[in-house]
Amino acid sequence: MVDGTFHNFTLLTHSLTNDLTKLKDRANFNELVLNEMKYPSMKRGRGIECRISSENEVGYAIPICLADFKKPYCGCEGVFDTRSCPYGLSGTKCRSSSIIKCCVEKCNKQLDLVIYFIIFCHLN
Repeated sequence: MVDGTFHNFTLLTHSLTNDLTKLKDRANFNELVLNEMKYPSMKRGRGIECRISSENEVGYAIPICLADFKKPYCGCEGVFDTRSCPYGLSGTKCRSSSIIKCCVEKCNKQLDLVIYFIIFCHLN
């Protein structure tokens, strides 16, 4: 589970405690340690494939940012289902952290255009 992503960091922290305050504290402490050791910050990461019911679109399990915890390695850049529980229920509780939601990322058309332009120019 230790792969440098916030997704797996969230799953690991949830297995230790389901307290979101402790998740934020641990993430902030982890950032301090990584900075001190001159390592890069965590990456976003994503989990299993899931489906947003209202959109009927395929997405992936991604930890969303909390209102008081906005970091570049968390968040959904698209549409996410606030009620989703991508890893299923254990009784009446979600198996994973409550911040992991099903997210359908929006496509970055500018990047697609740049890649197309580079390939097209290279081939001609």
